[in-house]
Amino acid sequence: MATGADPLQRALFLHKTGELSRAEEIYRQILSADPQHAEALHLLGLIAHQEGHHDRAVEYISNAVRLCPTQPAYFNNLGESYRALGHPDEARAAYEQALRLNAGFVPAHYNLGLLYGTAHPREAQRHYEQAIAQAPRHMLAHNNLGNVLRVQGRLEEAIAAYRRALELHPDFPEALANLGAALKELGETDEANQHMDKAAKLFYFNISHEYKCIFIHIPKNGGTSIKQVLDLPGGGHRTWQFYASQHAFLWQNYTSFAVVRNPWDRFVSAYQHACMKESYWHNENSRTHPDYKLLHDKTFEECVEIAYRDPQKLKHDSWCDQLKYVADLGTPDKKIVVDALLRLESVDEDFARLGEQLGVPCEKLPAVNRSQRSSDYRTYYNDRTRQMIEQLYRDDIEAFGYKF
Repeated sequence: MATGADPLQRALFLHKTGELSRAEEIYRQILSADPQHAEALHLLGLIAHQEGHHDRAVEYISNAVRLCPTQPAYFNNLGESYRALGHPDEARAAYEQALRLNAGFVPAHYNLGLLYGTAHPREAQRHYEQAIAQAPRHMLAHNNLGNVLRVQGRLEEAIAAYRRALELHPDFPEALANLGAALKELGETDEANQHMDKAAKLFYFNISHEYKCIFIHIPKNGGTSIKQVLDLPGGGHRTWQFYASQHAFLWQNYTSFAVVRNPWDRFVSAYQHACMKESYWHNENSRTHPDYKLLHDKTFEECVEIAYRDPQKLKHDSWCDQLKYVADLGTPDKKIVVDALLRLESVDEDFARLGEQLGVPCEKLPAVNRSQRSSDYRTYYNDRTRQMIEQLYRDDIEAFGYKF
């Protein structure tokens, strides 16, 4: 539509700068005036995908495809939404259709490489090489090519791929860690440790090569003091699957551990953080987190109600089940796969025992970011909210043996 160009450009700008709700509002206005506007539908689907509403994304983008079946980007993003939903066959079909429309479409080749992954390394290799042929500076494709070469036993070629990724970005932490692991397999221990140490200082993961351990940092479980003792400056909260898939050698040879917490107490802590006047969710130097916008003026009971009735509204990992970080949810009994579980309620004693095994010279953890809450977490609850949390976190409660 002739009048839609300016609003669309404005929405695209907001979309690219992270103002998703404002961009979505304009996309909907465009569609209200022109329900056949394929690009607005596509971009509305992309926002849904970015916000984790992948089924809704499939609906929007599928409609865009029906209106305009000649855009490879539409099929590629449709594939991404299907992949996020755990529908690999539909995802593959969408990516392949994107390539039928444009045989050199780099995103579709790269995403097919991700889809095939290390389970089908030769197919993944072919698509990563195609992506690199079209985009020689695609550092992620070089790094992932190294991964699929490595599982085929082609270590020298994998190392070359990792080194190429690092030529493009010398501080690319995944490539540093992968190069280190591949070199260690070749027996090049000194160079391997240099790369791994650098990666540990850059990456969003918590591996100590000094103490040969992996700390699975579950949000709101007092991990900052442990990271300080182990000298782990990286941030982020990765599940065990990340380490097992991306750093298999270290996962198999290092001690893995995590801290778990009473779910009722943890929810109170997350709520308090969401309401703080200044935190990393909300301060003058960073973009305000959507959970702060939603919760900062809500009562505790209202917060529990949102989590119980409409959990998709809460975006931060502080509200997630703890079990997903430490257990194989694909097994019937949700098997715990980390080597040691510490409890926040007795973390000083638990970490002292583990530290003795690891050789960590620490008698007591420092009090870093510990709650100054004066009242017992149980005072926040009534019977109704207690039962809501019990239902929300039933798996955690059963797995870790917690009671209210």
